[in-house]
Amino acid sequence: MLESSTEKKFKKEVEKLGGWALKFIPLHLAGFPDRITLLPGGNVFFAELKQKGKPLRKLQVVVCSRLKRMGFTVDRVDEDNLTQTIEKYRDAIHSA
Repeated sequence: MLESSTEKKFKKEVEKLGGWALKFIPLHLAGFPDRITLLPGGNVFFAELKQKGKPLRKLQVVVCSRLKRMGFTVDRVDEDNLTQTIEKYRDAIHSA
């Protein structure tokens, strides 16, 4: 599955949860995750969508690590773990 197909499906599944999967393209910060995911209950997640088997680029690793150190959840999402990631988001909504 292409990255764009995974991203489209991810966005649709987040919307089913009542959330937004906003495409974020910062002008002066390369490597930032593809989507900021806002879910009911004030849950915020970052998602880097990838084609199956493609690793994060070095700069993406650095940026995602920094976000994690700040206390944010950052998920690398591909076709293999998309369902698992959406389940994690669903659980976060129900525990809020």
